Amino acid sequence: MRFWTWLVARLAVAILLVGWVFSAIFLPDSGKKELQRSLDALKKVNSFHYNMAAAVASQHTEEEADLICSEDSFHRKTHVERTSDSPIVAGIETLRSGGRDYRLISNGLWRRDSSGLEPARMTCQRIAQGQRAWIVPDMAKFIEYGVIEKGGKKTVSGKLCREWKIADLSGPGPPVRTQATSHVTICLDVDDHLPREMLVAENNARW
Repeated sequence: MRFWTWLVARLAVAILLVGWVFSAIFLPDSGKKELQRSLDALKKVNSFHYNMAAAVASQHTEEEADLICSEDSFHRKTHVERTSDSPIVAGIETLRSGGRDYRLISNGLWRRDSSGLEPARMTCQRIAQGQRAWIVPDMAKFIEYGVIEKGGKKTVSGKLCREWKIADLSGPGPPVRTQATSHVTICLDVDDHLPREMLVAENNARW
């Protein structure tokens, strides 16, 4: 009887080990490793460009920006249309050059003004350290709090990338959240792992 008990126990352990190896090798990657590759790749980038469009019930926003770390400069344009009881159409264009911030005014001239953004060099330092920055996806947060699902491949601006669907569980609440605060899909370049597109479901946004 002891022999059979010992044999069954050994078989159970062997099955568990085989299952663990199989899942580690053959099952789809959780995505955290790929997002970490993207975070590491972003740390080495010197210049960034992005376009964003978002639409909610009463507001449409479009934005584009360029950040060049070696020149401590950025150029950012934002256009907002609000279709509420008091419709508003507003556009803001800001520029940082030579360590100074400027804003484009209605007569077409640039005026010294605070852009409301942190200095470009500080943004670049944040990216180089893997910290949150306004111009790139918050990969560190998604790695820590995201439930990640592997998606298919597609082409964005001529670049082949793979989609990763993320349920973001960050935000206020218990230590372990069970309800996502946002649903994000990031398409990461299959070669250099840099983000080529980000979709945010809650505000119908495309970056």
